[in-house]
Amino acid sequence: MATINFYLWHQSTDGLRPIFLVYQDRGKKFRFYTGEKIDPRFWDEKTQRVKRNARGSIELNLLLQAFEDRLRKYVRQERAEGRMPSVQNVSDFIRPQETDQKDFNRIKLDFLEHKAPYSKEASMKIYRGMFTHLESFFNHLKRKPDLAELNPEFLDSYVSFLYNKKGMTDNTVHKQIGTLRTFVSWANKRGAGIQGDFSEVKVTKREAAKVYLTMEELKNLASCTPDSQRLEHVRDVFIFACVTGLRYSDLAQLAPEHIFTSISINGQPVREIRMNMVKTERVVTIPLNRMALEI
Repeated sequence: MATINFYLWHQSTDGLRPIFLVYQDRGKKFRFYTGEKIDPRFWDEKTQRVKRNARGSIELNLLLQAFEDRLRKYVRQERAEGRMPSVQNVSDFIRPQETDQKDFNRIKLDFLEHKAPYSKEASMKIYRGMFTHLESFFNHLKRKPDLAELNPEFLDSYVSFLYNKKGMTDNTVHKQIGTLRTFVSWANKRGAGIQGDFSEVKVTKREAAKVYLTMEELKNLASCTPDSQRLEHVRDVFIFACVTGLRYSDLAQLAPEHIFTSISINGQPVREIRMNMVKTERVVTIPLNRMALEI
């Protein structure tokens, strides 16, 4: 039997969380953004409605009930006429009723919800950051975010904003525009109708400089005595990262169970790290030298 539920999107904007409707039938489901947001303190998870002590609770709850009633009425009518509506049929029925198919916030939330199930948190952070910078540019222009304005001319001004107002480097701007193109492509496939060929806007990507410490510099750092225990820990973590080549994301998950002892070619025991890299999802083996073992 088909079910209709309401829940709050887990990400918060200024303390408010979007309310989504979820329709599920025969193992398939779709999510629909109701266009409303609420302070999670005023949401009753049991009843899936706004608590009575919230301002505007009566109107909001009437709206949510209206969404549910419309869907149930549609399904009953279809069945009465001998048709078994699919989840896609129900989705097509409710979505044309949205106030604006090109609403920026609506499509933004749909995009993030679409990406969340199979994207790493690092990728989601990049997507959210892209929207933050884009919204910052609209604020700079003193205009509300509008998909209709996303065209090559707008993008030229946006690139200038990222360079001059945000102080970004070539590679960071290149990443921001690439992420924006991903969003535009996704939105257009869903009928957003964003105009223009964004591929015409080119941002140079430069080879990043390889910054490193010499062994002498590393030894000098190891021999220094910080004036607090916190700084000692910072020094040790930094040195450990230098001598192992581990990213911070990998250091953060490093645990005793990742340390193993193996036998070298000359028959001597060797301590090493074996773990799955967060970014590449590849298993690596890293021998630990004397400096790493001391830490």
